[in-house]
Amino acid sequence: MTGLGSPGESRDPADPDRVTALGESPLTELREKGSRFLARVHPCPDRLALDHVLAREREAFPDATHHCWGARLLDEDRCDDDGEPMGTAGPPILRVLEGAGVRGACCVVIRYYGGTKLGTGGLIRAYGDAAKEAIAAAPVTTTWRTARGEVPVAFEDLGAVEGVLRKLEAHLLDVSRRFDPEPVFTLAIKESRVPEVERTLRDATAGRARLRRVEDGPSEE
Repeated sequence: MTGLGSPGESRDPADPDRVTALGESPLTELREKGSRFLARVHPCPDRLALDHVLAREREAFPDATHHCWGARLLDEDRCDDDGEPMGTAGPPILRVLEGAGVRGACCVVIRYYGGTKLGTGGLIRAYGDAAKEAIAAAPVTTTWRTARGEVPVAFEDLGAVEGVLRKLEAHLLDVSRRFDPEPVFTLAIKESRVPEVERTLRDATAGRARLRRVEDGPSEE
């Protein structure tokens, strides 16, 4: 079974079960040659959420010169220059999201023109830097893709099972025990480590201790 992740999340390549999720950031501001660039990150899993975010930001800043954005939805990447020269606003924002490893999020950068043209390179840098500031300001939550299950244990196997749990402690997010009427261990296991935990329990108890999955989901740090 697979625990569902959150909008704005990315997996940590150092730990495939570790997930970083971004919440909505405060509004950040960058100034460049008189122009103001206001930016905000939003959790954004799909096009419906994206439409809602864009409508909200346009309503909040109706007099802005441009409302540019990049979005890494859960199933596609999208961006828009909103009247800026092609490729100078939306794509730089999107590249920043990609570089941060973010999926299920969008970043909107709102520009108030200050009277001085920035040129292609200047626009790319300004929109990219504005997106970086918004991402840096976004709240971060760490979760793990988690499988949950129970292991009924015979009394004679208690020592062997406890030994397995000590050995595989790094793969376990939570362990609870009850002993009425029979010993039962309830485990929260990093998703990718479930086969190893199952195999090690079986090997240590001649096949008697088996994991029975009961629930999956993310577990917060």
